[in-house]
Amino acid sequence: MTHAPARLVVLVALTAAASGCAFLPSVGPSRADVQNSSHRPESANIQVVDVDDQIVRQLLAQRVQKMFSETLGDSSERSQILGYGDVLEVSVWEAPPATLFSAGAIDGRGAITAARATIIPEEMIDSDGTISVPFAGRIPAAGRSLSAVQNEIVERLTGKANHPEVIVRLTFNASRHITVVGDVNQSVRVPLNPSDERLLDALAAAGGVRQPINKMTIQVTRGNEVQSLPLDTIIRDPKQNISLRAGDVVTIKSKPRSLQLVRLNIQQNPPPTPDYLEQVSAERPASRRRRPE
Repeated sequence: MTHAPARLVVLVALTAAASGCAFLPSVGPSRADVQNSSHRPESANIQVVDVDDQIVRQLLAQRVQKMFSETLGDSSERSQILGYGDVLEVSVWEAPPATLFSAGAIDGRGAITAARATIIPEEMIDSDGTISVPFAGRIPAAGRSLSAVQNEIVERLTGKANHPEVIVRLTFNASRHITVVGDVNQSVRVPLNPSDERLLDALAAAGGVRQPINKMTIQVTRGNEVQSLPLDTIIRDPKQNISLRAGDVVTIKSKPRSLQLVRLNIQQNPPPTPDYLEQVSAERPASRRRRPE
């Protein structure tokens, strides 16, 4: 009988705790509500997939990096095609006796020496894609090579000038360039020329990267295609140092930080049962020890 007051206190506390559960707020539907619901999600929206070895291999195959040499190729544009905004210089030679352009110098005996070149002031290819040459008129230039423009000027001057010879030189390249931006010392537009500008050449023109090489990634955007590779991969494999094309955008980015999570299966021992609860359980009749459903 000495334990009666203690048992009474414990039973009162358990009863109060059990009755308090009835006053807890309910959030969301119950289990019965979900099971009895007439709404069923469409199978196309929710699918349960068993992650087996084949699924894992497919996911890993999607993460395989594609090399620049495979996706962007290594073919360079060596032909110098003119475009809008390019500035050209035209030089014209005319055999003596010159009829249109400057004649050669006359020596003391009255003989005419070799002809001198007449350099026409630099001219930009305007919005209609042409330049103006004296006695030849408007010459189409945009979308053509330097040699094609030279030949047309000669054809226009033939019959007007005495055996004309023409040289066209590109003095400012405004239409063929690539852009380098991102984590570099200086963002820059690099003009392309027939010398075959490559990826690391463009990076050097931008002053190099700001971070260590092993922390940088190079992204090349060509039209609608975007490809990326780590910078150290490009340095180790010369095939990935691809030739650039007009309009390419080279973006230098820091590699995203990765966090590797390790799952530890640690089995913790359950907390010890207080002595007074063990005593109550031992003294409770066997018919009442069953746990409620």
